[in-house]
Amino acid sequence: MFTVENLAVRLGDKNILQNVHFTIDTPGQLVGILGVNGSGKTTLLRTVAGLLPHTGCCLMDGVPLESLSTRCLAQTVSYIPQQSGISVSMSAREVVLMGCNPRLGVLQSPTAAMCAAAEEALRTVGLADKAEQDYLTLSGGERQLCILARTFVEDAPLLLLDEPDSALDLANRSHMAALLAEFVHASGKTALICLHDPMLMLDWCDTLIVLQNGQVGAMLYPRTDPVEALQSALAAVYGPLELVPVTDRTGRVRLEFSVPSRGLIGYRDEFLTDTKGTGIMNSYLEGYDRWRGDFPSRYTGSIVADRPGSAVAYALFNLEPRGVLFVEPGDPVYEGMIVGEHNRENDIDVNATKEKKLTNLRAAGKDENVILTPVKKMTLEHALHFVREDELVEGTPQSLRLRKLELSAQKRYQMAGKKAKS
Repeated sequence: MFTVENLAVRLGDKNILQNVHFTIDTPGQLVGILGVNGSGKTTLLRTVAGLLPHTGCCLMDGVPLESLSTRCLAQTVSYIPQQSGISVSMSAREVVLMGCNPRLGVLQSPTAAMCAAAEEALRTVGLADKAEQDYLTLSGGERQLCILARTFVEDAPLLLLDEPDSALDLANRSHMAALLAEFVHASGKTALICLHDPMLMLDWCDTLIVLQNGQVGAMLYPRTDPVEALQSALAAVYGPLELVPVTDRTGRVRLEFSVPSRGLIGYRDEFLTDTKGTGIMNSYLEGYDRWRGDFPSRYTGSIVADRPGSAVAYALFNLEPRGVLFVEPGDPVYEGMIVGEHNRENDIDVNATKEKKLTNLRAAGKDENVILTPVKKMTLEHALHFVREDELVEGTPQSLRLRKLELSAQKRYQMAGKKAKS
């Protein structure tokens, strides 16, 4: 049984979570956490994992997680963040075997049973033929499946997964959810998973926790709750909608939503990516309605170049753990140009032109090949959806770039300081 009692998290002067309380009393449950951006989904998972200071407590089978040592906590809770953070060369098999680390002693190697479990996990997610391949050379979706395989070999009774479908196409998203649900039900573990796709959660989750403004707005049970109750609870989060499970003769599922026109800006590209180009989206003006509030386009910051020059592979490789990059080696950059999306909500100024210092000393393994994640070029619609109030889209006949309204980093710092004082 897993229980969260009166959980509250305050970061700076902002209350992220307050008075969060729920209980999962049945083992083998896949619990989905729903909510708009900024509702506290990731914060909830990081807090349960012991990564954020908080008040209240989290109990696993009656034992407060806050009272456990670091090693015991790692054996009890498995946390899978949005990005793995792995930036060193290792095989896919070695990444999966990392899930056995909490059960190993210092300098102890994985047992034969652990190695066999890793092979079986890779086979389950469809990566058996890539066990020896370098993890960094896998596609984004294959990396996500590799991390899912690592989750399967962990022996923790509580699993926390933050958007494990973020790099998967539509077919693999459903496949991932099915594998996870089957694993949780068979092993008797409890899994909390954050997704942005309510339809995927309605199909595979046993319980849904709806977060609104840092609190539990509703707890839903898709298997037993009537459609009207599900529709009402989801409408309180996403606005007026209607759940219409319609399947035509070709096997397509038709979903109808009522959304403001401004909410569709930038979504078409994401929709085509999710459906691998097979989805059909159509919209028409139904009329005018009341203001439905702001739609924050993102809760992440920007990675901004701090000097002019040409982007260097060595510099970009060291920037990849900070977020998603928009430029490739050799691309011209200038001060104030946005070269990537930061993982966190603040902006950072970086040197994208930094070259590796040359030396006469040589060491085995020192000069490793630099392997960069392929960059997906932005469309104009996506760029307009991405920029904030202090950012601009710069378009030329040959290029599409993003930049800060104020190019000088020093002046931006000064403006931010004046704004904070006022």
